[in-house]
Amino acid sequence: MKRLFCIVAAVCMLLSFAAGIQAESTLTTTHLPDSSLTFSVDGSSLTVSGAILCDRLEKIMVSAGEEERFLTAGSGKQICETFTLSGTDPVSVRVYTKKAGEELYWSYIWQTVSVTYTDAGYRLVTAPVYAHNTAVLESWINPADHLSTETDPAVAAKAAEILGGETDPYRKLLALYRWTAENLYYDNDYTAGRTQTTPLAPADVLAAGHTVCEGYVNLLRAFCQSQGIPCMAVSGYGAGTGTDGFISAEDSVLLTESNHTHAAAWVNGRWIHMDPTWDSPNRYENGVKNRGISSGYMYFDTTLDYLSMNHKILTVPAAAAENTPSTWAVPEVRAALEADIVPYPLQKKYTAAISRADFCQLLMTMLVKRMGYTSLDALTADRGLTFPEPVFSDTQELSNRQAIEAANALGIVNGRGNGIFDPASGITRQEAAAMLMRAAKVLDIPMGGSPRSFADMTEADEWAAIGILYVSSLQNPAGQAVMGGTGETTFSPKNTYTTEQAILTMIRLMTVSS
Repeated sequence: MKRLFCIVAAVCMLLSFAAGIQAESTLTTTHLPDSSLTFSVDGSSLTVSGAILCDRLEKIMVSAGEEERFLTAGSGKQICETFTLSGTDPVSVRVYTKKAGEELYWSYIWQTVSVTYTDAGYRLVTAPVYAHNTAVLESWINPADHLSTETDPAVAAKAAEILGGETDPYRKLLALYRWTAENLYYDNDYTAGRTQTTPLAPADVLAAGHTVCEGYVNLLRAFCQSQGIPCMAVSGYGAGTGTDGFISAEDSVLLTESNHTHAAAWVNGRWIHMDPTWDSPNRYENGVKNRGISSGYMYFDTTLDYLSMNHKILTVPAAAAENTPSTWAVPEVRAALEADIVPYPLQKKYTAAISRADFCQLLMTMLVKRMGYTSLDALTADRGLTFPEPVFSDTQELSNRQAIEAANALGIVNGRGNGIFDPASGITRQEAAAMLMRAAKVLDIPMGGSPRSFADMTEADEWAAIGILYVSSLQNPAGQAVMGGTGETTFSPKNTYTTEQAILTMIRLMTVSS
């Protein structure tokens, strides 16, 4: 998608748009803090602001229609330029970068941002496929489905080399992305039909150094998965070479076959969309690797608004039906995933009964987040919880043993007696209510003023009654009880507690005011 721009012979290219196209007043390119541009329209003023992350960046050219401005700007340096709009013709907005030692400017934003004149005044054009892409991404996707423990050793070793001592997940992802974009070469020989094959498997791509979009994504995905970062391939249509760089409303309905793949990784509770192919300036042609000039990283953590200008998403690897929450549970389970309180092993079979061990792991993950700790180790250290001797004889080999022992030390969960925890057994609703009450007390959350009365409270064991009253009295900011009933007047204390029910109560308890 790079377009060479010669200062002496610049050509101003305007886009034509269908009547009635949607328009907005603001457009931001990425979520990357130190490399993002925002375009905003206020009345007859267009402002371009932000920064571009680009090694050896020396100059930035910003143009709106026929007006061009040349700015001195280093990598990550903030810019802010305002243009006065006039007339009713569409105005193409373009941004180019120039590196020290180079004579030419290279396109950072070329054909994707435009201002149109509407009845309401000047507005930035909205991507016609934005609503479509939003709908496709509503498919239920479990981050855990996009982890792998089978990364090729050479790929895993390269990822570790790239990262060095970096520990922040977002910065790790950025480093892996930058290496992939900067060090792979797009295989023009293959796309032009001069060769019949191109490397696609991660290890082969790493060894050869050239591939096409699928190979870029396969290697980046393998890099991420080797570091415990969920990553998936997203199939769609990219308006790249040979197009005008924008998907029009007329074209969008005709684009039903994929010609492109980009990646999305799960970091900090959200899917980060990224296209290393489109940020890669390098080309492999006639058997020769030709290194290009990077103009920045516009397609790392790109906003859906901007991505939709030239990417129509066709399919995402949605979860299997058995690993998808019930329809009524989807919004809050999604919120819990975004809050990063659902451990990967629990991102499946949401309607099945939750085990005692998994409930403890979920609960302690929530407490770590709610209490502001960086890890369960940090929480136990701060609380002075030590486990010099095994607490339970049947949890020693479990991966969530620490969560079980911490929950027990905090008085939230008890064993079955005789040193047995019984980790695989399910829990009832009344048991869940009792444990949630104890967790609320650890968080110093007092009982609410309006506990609910249930007609079937006589079915609950005596020890469970206070827990049911307690959790039914606590409400999140949306007015939802941490644990309500199974009906208007029933609690069903002896019913089985499911994974999705447990997740809902955790995200609600996490947001209750103390």
